[in-house]
Order: sequence, then structure tokens, then C-alpha cells
Amino acid sequence: MKKSLLPYLLLGVIILVTSCASSNFDYYKNTPFKELDSLQSTKKVVNFSFGSEINDWETYDKREFKTGFLSFYKKIEDKRFDPSYATANIIAYNNDVKKRWKETTNIENYLERFIALKEKWWFKDFKYSLHTTKHKKYGKLYIVKYGDERKYKYTNAVFLFFYRNKGYTIEYSALNEYYDRFLPEVEKLVMAFKINE
Repeated sequence: MKKSLLPYLLLGVIILVTSCASSNFDYYKNTPFKELDSLQSTKKVVNFSFGSEINDWETYDKREFKTGFLSFYKKIEDKRFDPSYATANIIAYNNDVKKRWKETTNIENYLERFIALKEKWWFKDFKYSLHTTKHKKYGKLYIVKYGDERKYKYTNAVFLFFYRNKGYTIEYSALNEYYDRFLPEVEKLVMAFKINE
């Protein structure tokens, strides 16, 4: 009895495998541009850049257009620190505030929302210093500076823009000992920041 079922079982497995393989083939045969279209639509998620000013920084992942943010780093050569923590980092992203937060309509609301989220998710007693400046193209810019401790102590500066109902955030983080060293470079990158319209 067992021997008589084995050929049917093998035949069923072969039919199942070939039907799955042919259905995948048909999918790609009939929609050759679907993957290309999805890559083009994900590029629209990141509608900003730093121009050539960012060329001295390395990127973590060439595919970050899919995630909606860009991140860059510079290695710090210092034997006092674990190499995996010895970097200066820049992360940039945007938020379509109409879709997420109905009450966010200007830079002040965006700042309040940023601080509220830091307090909710990261720091119960979020201590920071607040500075303002002006971006040459996008107007008022808030800078939120704060410290945090992971394996080592870090200083962070977050640059907040608001333009055409979108909030833009550039986060700079470095070991305390190296924060001032990279800050002039980061400030130039922030001023070179460009929203692709």
C-alpha cells in the first residue's frame, strides 16, 4: 500500500513545484517593468539632497531611498573607542505632516512634536538647548542640542526645517570629544541641504 502511494505523492510534488515556478515566470514575463516602477516611486520618498558637499562622507547603505532617509558617517581613528562606535553620523529624513499630524502646520508645531516624541520614546526628562538660525532658502531653522550616553557619551544636534507642509530633520551625532571637530562641516551641509521640487 505504501509503495503504491509513493508515485502519486512524487507526482503531486512535481506538479506543485512546476506550477509555482511557471506562475512566477508568468508574473515577471507579464510585468517586466514593475520592479523598475517601484524603484522610481521609492526615489520620490527622498526628495532632498546635500549636493556634492556630502562626498567626503560615507554612506551606510546605497538603498536608503527605499527607507525614506539618508545616513552618512565619518570614521574616527581613536584607540580609546571601540571602532564600531567611533563615528560621526548624519541622518536626514522628512515627514509629510498632513498625513501624520493634522495639527502640525508650521516650524513651531514641528519642533513641539519632535520634542514630545523624544520625551515619549527616549528621555523621560529630555534636557536640551534650543537655538534658531535661518536657512538661506527655507527660512527659520531650529537646532536642538542634547547629550546622551550609550556605550560612550555623545553630543547631538538636530536641525529642523519646515517647508510646504513637510518637516525635514537632519540629525548630527558624534562622540563628545569629536563633536566640535565635525560641526563646521555639518553646518555647511545643512546650509547646502536642498529639497528637490
